[in-house]
Amino acid sequence: MKSICLLIIFLLVCVFSTGVFADHKWDNQIGYWSETAKWTGDGIPDGTSKVKIYGSDAACTLNTDESAWELSDQGMDVYDNATLIIEENGVVKPARFQVGYNTPGHVIQTGGLVSVYKDKLYVGGQAPGTAGSSYLISGGTLTNFESDGYLYVGRDGSSGTFTVVGSEATIQMRKCYIGAHSDGSAFGAGTVEFRIDSTGVSPIQMTDNVYLDMGGDDSTADLIISLLEAPPTEDILLFEDMSGGSLYGTFDTVNGISAVEGASVLMNFGGVDYAYELTYAGNGTGDSNNNDVMLMFVPEPMTLVLLGLGGLIAIRKKR
Repeated sequence: MKSICLLIIFLLVCVFSTGVFADHKWDNQIGYWSETAKWTGDGIPDGTSKVKIYGSDAACTLNTDESAWELSDQGMDVYDNATLIIEENGVVKPARFQVGYNTPGHVIQTGGLVSVYKDKLYVGGQAPGTAGSSYLISGGTLTNFESDGYLYVGRDGSSGTFTVVGSEATIQMRKCYIGAHSDGSAFGAGTVEFRIDSTGVSPIQMTDNVYLDMGGDDSTADLIISLLEAPPTEDILLFEDMSGGSLYGTFDTVNGISAVEGASVLMNFGGVDYAYELTYAGNGTGDSNNNDVMLMFVPEPMTLVLLGLGGLIAIRKKR
């Protein structure tokens, strides 16, 4: 009887360990998340196991025709040059999200919801081999307000790029580390890119601190800004403090030149030059502290003249 009980316990342990905790793997496939046959192991993720998407030819798409996937206390890794695509109404909620795990990974989010609800989002990190990882967002919502709701871009000897395209997305994180941890450890190379449309760009909204290039000579943090359309002739928020956090450090470069306070950012679209100054002491709409990263619009001399004439005309009308 005792041996039979031990055998039953052993079988239950085997079933439990191989079924519940087996990784769900998308191995070098192209298709949609809901396609059972394209997952190895236990088929479509059921929320109880880590999800691994990998393979240089792999592309997994989650959109309005798919289900919403909440990975319970499990994480998601995208690596080996695979790409995860989140489109309109696609929803994924990993506990931890590693874009790049030992090798590079890529995410393209054009809509839907990515909620890293318990831990961190890494874009290039945890190992030197993740160099070249990327996250591009042009729509939908990316959020993580939990206690460990950190966005890491480039760390642990690796590199990563976080790109915001246009002004249609919502990006809400707790803390942000570009290039290194707050104490300068785990240093790497982080790049943040903003592609501005006619109304500006979606700011990265923070509820806590932002750390830029805290590793000194060991880390790099670069800022790239470009135009998709003729931009607004007004200030443009890039990082927005929403609840009294602090901003530490500065980017190394903006468009290849030194990104010190007040650096000139000159861009051209349609043959017209647009001039801005980079400031780390901006004041957006989220909080009263002057610690938003912002492009301050610089009017051309003729624009200033016209504005002055407009003021004079207004004064004369009042008289």
